[in-house]
Amino acid sequence: MNYVLILDSVACLPEEEIRRRKLEIIPLSIIVEGKKYIDTHNEKILSGLHKSGLINVNTKAKTISSTEAEIRHYLFKEIVPKYDVALCQTLGMAYSPIYESYRSVTFKVAQDAHKVRKEYAMDRPFQMTCMSSASLAAGQGLLAIYSDEVLAESSSYNKAKESIEDFKQYIKSFTIVRDPIYTRQHAKSKGNETVSYPVAWVADKLNLAPIGNNQNEEIQVVDVKSRGFDNSVDRVLGYCSDRVREGLKLPWVNISYAGDISKMPEFSNFKLLEKVCAAKGVTLLLGVMTMGAAINLGPGSMSVAIAPNDQETNP
Repeated sequence: MNYVLILDSVACLPEEEIRRRKLEIIPLSIIVEGKKYIDTHNEKILSGLHKSGLINVNTKAKTISSTEAEIRHYLFKEIVPKYDVALCQTLGMAYSPIYESYRSVTFKVAQDAHKVRKEYAMDRPFQMTCMSSASLAAGQGLLAIYSDEVLAESSSYNKAKESIEDFKQYIKSFTIVRDPIYTRQHAKSKGNETVSYPVAWVADKLNLAPIGNNQNEEIQVVDVKSRGFDNSVDRVLGYCSDRVREGLKLPWVNISYAGDISKMPEFSNFKLLEKVCAAKGVTLLLGVMTMGAAINLGPGSMSVAIAPNDQETNP
């Protein structure tokens, strides 16, 4: 199958993993204090941006998706003439309006693709679909891995889509928040008043690092008692080690960190997770978080995605 997966840049995967797979990224624009940046998966650039403290509670930062006209232009230039099948996966539609924009464009492009393909003497049919990942950050990345594996082995696009839609419900994408006040203020700017300022202030003063699970278009706070970011990270990594031992629906764990990934071994349970994954034949991915994801989750945050057989247990 001559296919490609198209992702927005909130999706987090290591740079090398993106290179070796049939993935195309449409980057978001990042506006920080009025200055525009184009998001990237280049880990050297991202590491420098995170180290600089560009995103913090005192800066005004937001993400801007490409316009429908820009998306349409890109698809007709880079996708339609090169592939027979295109699956666009976006940040969960419950977390952002990106999905609706992409869905509208991809539907129209799929209808008009034959005109462009005729110019290239391509008589094969073109299929294109837009799908909400129902997740974000590392969760989006994990879904992309599963999708690439399924599409590479399948001769039926429709059957592959059914398998992908079924799998995505099992992805647990845990967010460990380093700055509760930033996260609260950013959520409020998008109309979400779930967390009050006093609650965020208390969490900040008590050095609490909340753990949230983004799954099936929902946000579930699974822990608000752990003190210290490191303790919360170790709690999630320890949970992942236990789930790897028991079995996964996909033998991959994907970690994205808005910080220095060379320091991950300083988290006491990271080496444990590495050891358990190696013993069980599970691939452990570690990459630098994109700015699009970091703006949504907060500076210094971490996203950990896993698809465990045990769906009831949380960290």
